[in-house]
Amino acid sequence: MMTIDIKILDRICLSLVIILSVTCGYWVIKNTAKKHAELRQENEIPDVFLLVEHEPVITLGRRGNSENILATPAELTAQGIQVYQVERGGDVTYHGPGQLVGYPII
Repeated sequence: MMTIDIKILDRICLSLVIILSVTCGYWVIKNTAKKHAELRQENEIPDVFLLVEHEPVITLGRRGNSENILATPAELTAQGIQVYQVERGGDVTYHGPGQLVGYPII
């Protein structure tokens, strides 16, 4: 974990904690982000930026349609790719090794 100062346009400095994580499952980071958001709303922690690499996962947003996943369920299983319905907008999104994903909690 490291803390850096970021200069905001009006010259106010914001302390931001960056948490780097190893590859982890989608629900692990989702639950971690949710807990950090609750703590942030209570002003118990500073702003946080979670940086993670997900295990192979496809998320289907609220407008998602499983027909837009081009691989068959058997192909996804063979490649170790999980599929989850999520509450965010959008359609189909893949996250996996080699892709850094950031979750700002401010």
